[in-house]
Amino acid sequence: MKNKFYHISTYSVMRYWTILWMAILSFSCSDFNPMDSYSRIPPDRNTDIDDGDEGDGAGGLFEKGYGTVNKPYLVMDVIQIQNMSEALVKGKMIYFQLGADIDMKSISNWDPLNPTGDYYIYFDGNNHIIKNFTCTDKAYASFFRYFGRDL
Repeated sequence: MKNKFYHISTYSVMRYWTILWMAILSFSCSDFNPMDSYSRIPPDRNTDIDDGDEGDGAGGLFEKGYGTVNKPYLVMDVIQIQNMSEALVKGKMIYFQLGADIDMKSISNWDPLNPTGDYYIYFDGNNHIIKNFTCTDKAYASFFRYFGRDL
């Protein structure tokens, strides 16, 4: 009976070791967290409890806040002014507060917020000003198309 010799090349051994180490490294570097961003429950924005949390500002659209009466979205610059339309929820009052004077000269033609009147907006200027505001070529040129509606 002949003795069978299996020839295993150095290349294939190194290839398998590399794959094994890459797999080990990828599993050791990943941190399994069952409360990661895909399963995390957002904070309850309908509560009036002040727990010291400043709010996530709608995921970074605003400086801080939850859009509630006690924690309004804090608007600090022209980008955040433009983000206001993204935070509106049909049939729900959303609260905004200016945190600084805002120059809107970079916006050449503003599209009014709440064009159909389906949204409820509470806007607190907080003794700040919006300057260089321009809105033309609209049926009703204004910052808010509909501002006050009966709830």
